[in-house]
Amino acid sequence: DGGRATLRAAYAYALAPTITAVSPAPGIVQGGTAVTLTGTSFGTTGVPTVTVGGRAALCVARLSDTTITFVAPSSAITGPRDVEVTPATRGGSATPPGGFTYVTATT
Repeated sequence: DGGRATLRAAYAYALAPTITAVSPAPGIVQGGTAVTLTGTSFGTTGVPTVTVGGRAALCVARLSDTTITFVAPSSAITGPRDVEVTPATRGGSATPPGGFTYVTATT
C-alpha cells in the first residue's frame, strides 16, 4: 500500500555520565577508603559498575543521578588510578584519568 507509520517518542537519547569530583581523591593501598563521586547522569535505577584502576569497587551505592558512593579496592602499588563509572540504565561511561591516588598507609 505504500503507507507510512510513525511511533513518536519511541527512542530517547541518554546523556553520557560525567564525573566532576572524587572525594577523597587519595586512599591507602590496603583499600577500604570510603569514596564519594559527584557528577551527572549516573542513572535513576540500578547499581552502576565502578572500577578503580580496573579493579571492581566494593559496596557501590547510587544515591542519586548525581552521587555514587563506594569503597576503594586494594592496590599492589601506589600512584594515580583511573576511576570508571558505567551506569546500570544508561549507555556510556565516565573516566577521569588518575581520579584516585593510592598512597602508603601512615602509622
